[in-house]
Amino acid sequence: MAICRTVDMSFFDTAPKVFTNTLEIDASAGTIFASFQRAEDWPLWVDSIANVEWKTPTPFGIGTTRRVTFTNDKFADELFIAWQEDKQMAFCFTETDQPGTHAFAEDYQLTELPGGRCKLVWRVAFDPAGVSKLIFLLFGFAINKVFKTALGEFKVFIEQK
Repeated sequence: MAICRTVDMSFFDTAPKVFTNTLEIDASAGTIFASFQRAEDWPLWVDSIANVEWKTPTPFGIGTTRRVTFTNDKFADELFIAWQEDKQMAFCFTETDQPGTHAFAEDYQLTELPGGRCKLVWRVAFDPAGVSKLIFLLFGFAINKVFKTALGEFKVFIEQK
C-alpha cells in the first residue's frame, strides 16, 4: 500500500499529466450528479470498478471519503476536495495499492445546457511514480482513450436511465 500525496484543486493546473475530456449528455446536471452519488452506479459504467463504498454519511461534501475497489482487487481511498451539488465534484487518492502513483485526482464539472442537456468536463490528473512515468510518456494517448471510452459509456448509461 502507498500513501498518496493529498492535493487540492490547484493540482489540476500543476500535475505532470492531466487529461481533459468533454461530452454533452441528454440529461440534467441533477440527474448526472445523483448518479455520481449512487455507489452502485459506478461499476455499471467504469469497467475497472468493482465496488464503491462511501465511508462518510450523507450529506456528502468537501472532506467526504470513500473506497473504490477495482476489478483487479486493488483499491483506492478517496478524499473529496470539491463539492458543489449539481455542478462539480472532485477527489484525490489518499492511499492506494495501485503501483506508480504519487498523486491522483479527478474533477467532474457540470454545466446545464438548453433542452435539459448538460456538458460534462472530466479532468484526470496524475503525478506518476517510478516506471509509471515512462508509461505515461509513451502511452498517454492510449490512457486518455480509456478515459474517453469510459465517458462515452457513462453517456450511454445515463441517457438510458
